[in-house]
Amino acid sequence: MQLSRLSSEWKFPAGLEDCYAATQYCADQATFLNCSHDQIAIAGDSCGANLATAVCLLIKVCCSSEQHTETKRREDIAGPCCS
Repeated sequence: MQLSRLSSEWKFPAGLEDCYAATQYCADQATFLNCSHDQIAIAGDSCGANLATAVCLLIKVCCSSEQHTETKRREDIAGPCCS
């Protein structure tokens, strides 16, 4: 299932912003989604792994200056292309 805007149609960082927004939505709506806000999993494979890695880095940067520093997150990355 495609949950972010395609790079062929939208320029960077549109897809990354979509993935980050989805992660933030899950954290903000944890009670409504009947899950714990302190256990968020971020996963990706291939191109999705690159997005998952970038989202985790964004969370690390953003959370270091916001109130969500106590939130624990898990990332499962399969084959990111890091250079």
